Amino acid sequence: MFETVELNQKISKEEFNSALPELRTRLLNLQYEIKDKSIPVIIIVSGVEGAGKSEVVNRINEWMDARWIRNYAFWRETEEELLHPRYWRFWRTLPARGTASVMFGSWYTRPIIDRAMDNISKSKFDSEMKYIEELERMLISDDALIIKFWFHLAKEESIKRAKSKDTVSPYQKKFAKKYDQFAIVSERAIQLTDIGPSPWHIIEATDHRYRDLTVGQIIADSMQKQLQKINDSHSNKQKSKTKSVKTKTILDKVNLE
Repeated sequence: MFETVELNQKISKEEFNSALPELRTRLLNLQYEIKDKSIPVIIIVSGVEGAGKSEVVNRINEWMDARWIRNYAFWRETEEELLHPRYWRFWRTLPARGTASVMFGSWYTRPIIDRAMDNISKSKFDSEMKYIEELERMLISDDALIIKFWFHLAKEESIKRAKSKDTVSPYQKKFAKKYDQFAIVSERAIQLTDIGPSPWHIIEATDHRYRDLTVGQIIADSMQKQLQKINDSHSNKQKSKTKSVKTKTILDKVNLE
């Protein structure tokens, strides 16, 4: 699966700067429409360590109106979170209607790490993915928009970045050594949770301009599609209501005088 995106795609600085103004305008306009329609948006940022996920989060906040965005990073549970059911830490960060939550890490992070490190069985992992799928379907049924990103690096690039002096994550070197295992587990997670209304977007993250521009375009397209879905739903309900009012019954033909 991941090999299909290893195309070494790049965007020049000139192309990036040329496309950016129109994209930012589109993102802002759609964000305000989302707010007006009271649609909650969940943006999940996942992928290979060292793929620039934190940079993507910064871009999202830079290009959109940050007043209506909340950012959350999920790694190890805090002492407070350990006192509650595991998904409590996620429930409390779900966005209010008309706003967005950007999840740097998410309900996928712990199961993927646990399975890649052989801390849980394959059946336990599959059960976790089934629960997540049901959770996302429930949120989607309440008109939430879930946009899921997986940022990919080829094995050679991942190892190269892990050896760099600019390495930020303390786990980057550790995970790079188990790249193949993480790839297998991550592909399994994506296959089990690639829901029609909330598909995974796998993005090659080698070139930061290509990565960031692609993210912006996908967010804009996803918001526009959700708005169209909501508008169509309201239109169909109105037509159905109008039709039911005009529908005649057999009693309309009876002369009661």
